[in-house]
Amino acid sequence: MSLTAAIDGVEAEEGDRLLALSGGEIVGVGRVEADAPVYISIAGNTRRALSFAVEHDGDIVATSDEALVFAPNAISGTPDEPTVISFVRETEAETATLPGDGWYTVQGVKLPGAPKRSGIYIHNGRKLYVK
Repeated sequence: MSLTAAIDGVEAEEGDRLLALSGGEIVGVGRVEADAPVYISIAGNTRRALSFAVEHDGDIVATSDEALVFAPNAISGTPDEPTVISFVRETEAETATLPGDGWYTVQGVKLPGAPKRSGIYIHNGRKLYVK
């Protein structure tokens, strides 16, 4: 899937990264450039839900409040009309209802223990990037 995206709801800075996530695993990365849409190639061969995060200096500063559906060989957005992805700052998200104990996927599914794959997870109410 090729995605041309615009970030809404958070001030992303040049050099930040837009992460595409599926099941907490990073499946695509785009770099934020000044006054330009973000371009991401997302690999895969099955339909699945995607969520997004903005990363600044290795920290997740915002997460999407909506998901996009991944479809193989699809194109979403153009340079003139990018797909708009709405975000919530992490300080706002932390006041929302995040699970308080254990490990969870960003979709809220509780894991039996610490994750074994890299990605973004919720641990004890905070979002963490596990390498």
